[in-house]
Amino acid sequence: MDVALIRALTLSLTLLKRPELEQILELGFALDLERRFPMEEGLKQALQNLKDELPNSAQGIAGLQSWWTTNGQSWANQFRNLIVEHRYIAQDWHFNLAQQNLLQQYYTTNQFLVECINSQCQVNAMRRAAILEALLLPIRKP
Repeated sequence: MDVALIRALTLSLTLLKRPELEQILELGFALDLERRFPMEEGLKQALQNLKDELPNSAQGIAGLQSWWTTNGQSWANQFRNLIVEHRYIAQDWHFNLAQQNLLQQYYTTNQFLVECINSQCQVNAMRRAAILEALLLPIRKP
């Protein structure tokens, strides 16, 4: 469900730049989440309330485009806040350059370990299991 929520958020942000009929329809389909995923009641109700704010397609393309130009940013912000509150994803972390570099180094190191384990390297089964268990864990301080 998290991937579907992020996809819908991405579509709503796309609509801020170019509110075209195809993207508007695609967002409508993407927001039909309760049919595809089990949801806690709070998320389900909050999502429905937000979907109720969207314009009716009977307004025509000009009305829909006007609504997205005027209200789209606010709606997308509310949707993002809903995702953060209920699913703890789509947060804006504001990492500085040093933190970004450290995260990149951590990612690259883990990727290297996975590639080594998936290759025909000379690692015994016990060591391999230990490496796999430790992947993506926080770095322990001595």
